[in-house]
Amino acid sequence: MRIWAAIGKIRAITGLADLDFLIGLQLPMPEKRFKIISTPLGDLNAMNEDGALVGLYFKDQADLPCLEDFIESPQDRLLCELASRIENYFAGQSVCFDFPLKPTGTVFQQEVWKALRAVPFGVTVSYGELAKAIQRPKALRAVGQAVGANPWIIVVPCHRILAAGGKLGGFSSGIERKKALLKLEGLSVNQ
Repeated sequence: MRIWAAIGKIRAITGLADLDFLIGLQLPMPEKRFKIISTPLGDLNAMNEDGALVGLYFKDQADLPCLEDFIESPQDRLLCELASRIENYFAGQSVCFDFPLKPTGTVFQQEVWKALRAVPFGVTVSYGELAKAIQRPKALRAVGQAVGANPWIIVVPCHRILAAGGKLGGFSSGIERKKALLKLEGLSVNQ
């Protein structure tokens, strides 16, 4: 339906009535693939669009996007490499998740997600420290919301962000998973 709206706008702007040649135009469809990755903490849905990771969610996360536009592709090269690195991560290894990402959030969210990627394996920072790192020291609440909206669980390590005083804070896939991920990275969790 979007193509018809676009044709209508072009006709209105240009005054050209004969744009019917556009009707037969084959527009490239984005390649959207997903793979289910099993982990000790539950299955993950990994999503690839045009060679970039658009999401990584536990299957039972409340904010899991609809996969109806995605085709299950267990042999997708990017997603298989991701599965291999996730397996190594759950074996306790420090893993570089340097995959191309395709963010869909606001400019502010993308800034926070970029800063999250800089938090190394086995290290935690507070929401306040993260806010200072992006030069927004008073934006604690907005930083917390951006962390909570992170679409790439584990790859963009939002589980390494703690509330003031070292408290766990929230986690989109459940506080028990956050504890388990921190423990996996050798961090003590007292809550």
